[in-house]
This record gives sequence, C-alpha cells and structure tokens, in this order.
Amino acid sequence: MSELTGYQKEAAVNAIEEMSELTKVLAKMLRFGRTDETGKPRSTLEEELGDVCLMMDLIHKHFDIDPADTEERKQDKRDKLGVWSSLYG
Repeated sequence: MSELTGYQKEAAVNAIEEMSELTKVLAKMLRFGRTDETGKPRSTLEEELGDVCLMMDLIHKHFDIDPADTEERKQDKRDKLGVWSSLYG
C-alpha cells in the first residue's frame, strides 16, 4: 500500500472536518428543528452542504477517481433506497 500524497492527506482531513460540521448541523436540526435555538433561519445547512460537496470534488481530483464511477455507485444507492426507504420511490 502506498503512502498518501500531501494533497490527498489535506483533502482527506478537510473532508472529514467538513463532514463533521455538516453532521453537527443536522444533529442540531433534529433537536431544535429547522431554526436554531434563537429562532433564526438555519442557513448553515446550505453552507455546510456546499462545503462538503466541494470537498467531494477535491477528493475525486486528488485521489484520481472518475466522477462517473461514483455516479454509478450513487445510482446503486438510489435503487436500494427505492426498496428500503421512503426517500426514493
């Protein structure tokens, strides 16, 4: 197994951090609803989701992963969710 490059390490660390921030926002939304504790609209979800999407683009780039390959996997997941979840169907 080869070592990760500096770019791969940086992309991985940043992706982990951004996914953690998105997780925190979603957890708070489950506790408090779509607004924060003060009743303000929660635009943070859109911000954190955008950050995660950008990091996924950079993971594709720095790990030399063809986005078409992950699109295939996403379709597989959609198919499974169509059977086991009400999110697709």
